[in-house]
Amino acid sequence: MTFRDIITNQQKVVQVFTGDEIEELLSETNHRQVLHFLFKGPLTVEELEIAFEKSGNEKSDKSIYRYLGKLKKAGLVIEAGKRIFSDQANQIKTQTLFARVSKIIFAPIKFYEQQDKIERRSLELVNEILKERLGHRDSADLDCLKGKMDVIYKQRNQIMKEFFENVNSDKILSLIQDFEIHELYPVLDFTGWILLFEEHPEFFKELSKCFR
Repeated sequence: MTFRDIITNQQKVVQVFTGDEIEELLSETNHRQVLHFLFKGPLTVEELEIAFEKSGNEKSDKSIYRYLGKLKKAGLVIEAGKRIFSDQANQIKTQTLFARVSKIIFAPIKFYEQQDKIERRSLELVNEILKERLGHRDSADLDCLKGKMDVIYKQRNQIMKEFFENVNSDKILSLIQDFEIHELYPVLDFTGWILLFEEHPEFFKELSKCFR
């Protein structure tokens, strides 16, 4: 089948998202898969259906439309344009092309999964590491530690958001475009912590307040 893609809504280079709503949406595997499939460029629902099938996670077109609807509402996916083609009866047909809002979607989430057991185990490990490193004899109050860490993560995300919204370096934007999404996240994660503690060195003292 021969076709022609008409792109009317161009993808941005970087878009930064923060907030519980985005975290909740991206905690779901199928939504993340849609974004993964769209990384290389705009696709139709039919092509997304094929991509899901090849991944071993077969989905109906109705399910894919549902995922796309939620991602569009959250601002993560856009209608990029139309694919024009002729069917077997030589009739002109069109299909909608969907794309990520940007090549790089930076939507950092918390360091632990949203299951209570994993969260508790993670906090216990962080407690032991900080106790050892900071020289505290007693353990931290884990609820206090969680509260402080949530504040730190939100502040880090805000710093990264402000950085990308104001970045005017062609060099940075050019380098970002050369990274695959799975390669870029560790880089941005590390950079975010550096920027955070450069701007807020007092967070170490805040964490210490949780230790008895």
